[in-house]
Amino acid sequence: MQRSATFTFIVLPILFMILVMAGLAIWMAVSGSKPPVVIEVETDEEPPTLYVEGEGTLRGTIVRADGSPNTSEVQLSYRATRKEENSSHSSSGHVGEVVGEFDAKVFSGETWLIATGDGFAPSWIGPIENHADGVVEDLKIVLSEGSPLDIALKDPAGNPVTAGNVTGFPIVGRNAGGSHYPTKEVEPGVYRIEHAAAATYRIFAEAPGFQPLDEEVAAASMRGRVEFTLVPGDPTTGTVIDVDGKPVADAAILLNLKSYSVSGSRGSRGWSEKEIGRTDDEGRFELRILEPGALYYGIIEAPDKRRTVFSEMQAGETGLVYEMPPMRSLLGTIRGDHSVLGERYDRELKKRMPYVKIDQRYSMKVDGGTHGELHYDYVPVEITEETGHFECPGIFTDRVTIYLGPYRVQLDESDLEGTGDLRLDYNLDTNEHEVTPVDTESTEETKAPE
Repeated sequence: MQRSATFTFIVLPILFMILVMAGLAIWMAVSGSKPPVVIEVETDEEPPTLYVEGEGTLRGTIVRADGSPNTSEVQLSYRATRKEENSSHSSSGHVGEVVGEFDAKVFSGETWLIATGDGFAPSWIGPIENHADGVVEDLKIVLSEGSPLDIALKDPAGNPVTAGNVTGFPIVGRNAGGSHYPTKEVEPGVYRIEHAAAATYRIFAEAPGFQPLDEEVAAASMRGRVEFTLVPGDPTTGTVIDVDGKPVADAAILLNLKSYSVSGSRGSRGWSEKEIGRTDDEGRFELRILEPGALYYGIIEAPDKRRTVFSEMQAGETGLVYEMPPMRSLLGTIRGDHSVLGERYDRELKKRMPYVKIDQRYSMKVDGGTHGELHYDYVPVEITEETGHFECPGIFTDRVTIYLGPYRVQLDESDLEGTGDLRLDYNLDTNEHEVTPVDTESTEETKAPE
C-alpha cells in the first residue's frame, strides 16, 4: 500500500516524538530524576568600558542654537569617571575660557564637557569615551539661552521667605554634583535662575530660622515657577569661651562638612569654611539652619584668629560649650632674594604685596574614619632693610606647611610642641631655615613692624 507524503513526513515524526517523550517520562518516574531546567536571563546591561590612567585629547566646536558660530567667551569644564579592573576614579576640572573651538587635554574616563557663560544655560555633551593618549574629534557643544526658573520660598503660614540663599545646578550624566549657580531675588521670596537648561536641577535653599532645602526640579527650563515651603529649624545653642572661661564675642562658626551617617545613610556635602553663625557679646550662639538627621563639622574662629574644631554638631542640641585655645602665632623672618616670592593684592593694605601661604591640615572622625580638612592663609610679607617679616596668628593644628615662592617648610611634631608662638627664620638664597619657640615675654619684640 502506498503511503502519502503527509503520513511519511509529518505523522510518522510526530508519533516518534510522542513515543520518545513517553519513554523519557517513564524512565524519570522510575529513577526519580527530574528534567534539567534551563533558564535564560536576558540583560541589556553591557560590561563597563575600562580605562587606563592618563589624558586624552578632546577637540570640537561651540555653536549657537541656530548653528551659527559662537562669538562670546564661555567657561569649559569637564567631569570624568575612570573605571579600572578593581576600582573607580572620578575627576573634574576647569579646561579654560574658549569661544568657537576647543582642543583640551582631559583626564581619561567616561567624560562630559560642560560649557557655561553669561546669557546662556549650561550646555554639555557626553558621555565621551576618552581614552589615555587617544583623540576624539568633531565634538560639538550647542549653546542655548534656556528659560528663567523662579523658585518661590514660603513659610508654613504662606508668607514669603526673604533674605534666602538659593543656588542650583543641573544634574549632568551620572554625576549628582556640579557648580552651584546663584540666583537673584526678583521679588520678595522669589529667586530666579535666569538661564535654566532643559534638565533636572538640584536646588538648595537656606534662610535664617529654617531648615535647609534640598530638592530636585525636573525639566527646569519648562517649569517657569516652583514653590517650596520651608520648615522652621530646631534651635542649636551653645557658648564659646577662652581658657579663662570668659566669653568670646563675634566668633564665626565655619562649616566644612555635613554628614548624613546619623540618619542611616552615608552621604555628605562639603563647604570651604562657610559661615553659618556668630556669637553675641556673651559668647552665645543659636543656629536654626541645621538639618535634622545630619552631623556638622567645622571650625570656630575668633576675631583675633584663635581657632578650634567642632565635630558632630546636630540640630536641636543645647548647652554646647567650645573652648578656644591660647593664641599662637607664627612669626617669620625672610632673608635673601625676595623677588622669588609671589605677589597678591592685599585688601586690608590695598596694594600688591609679596606673600607666603600657610596651610594647616586638621582631621576629624567621620563615619568611623578620619576626614582631613585644610585651612589656609595668604599672609603679606613686609620688607624693611632687605629683610622680610610676616605674622600668622591662629596656629591650631599639628600639621603646618609654609610656602615661600618655590620653597616650602613642613613643621613637624617637634617644631609644634607646646602652645607658645613660633619663629621661622628662612634664607631664600641658601634654602636653609630654623624654627624656634618664642618666649612669651619677647613675643612682642619679634612681631612684624607696623
